[in-house]
Amino acid sequence: KGIFKGKIVSEEGNRVFGVVVEIVGTGKTYITSPTGYFKIEDVPEGFYLVRFTYPGFNETEAVISIFGGEVVDLTMEFKVAA
Repeated sequence: KGIFKGKIVSEEGNRVFGVVVEIVGTGKTYITSPTGYFKIEDVPEGFYLVRFTYPGFNETEAVISIFGGEVVDLTMEFKVAA
């Protein structure tokens, strides 16, 4: 099993607290810390769709792959909803 971690930043580069990070279909979610960081452990090997949601920002998705117990580290930039 692997680890999916990272941080969420705004267009201005500020870290965003309270973003819901969901690995779709696994039941694994995490809410970013006050410093914008998240860490989801014990993710089984495979390819996943990850959804990032926060009020006032555009919902964002990414595809990740985890194999061989690796750590996937991602910085995601959130854009303010128009």
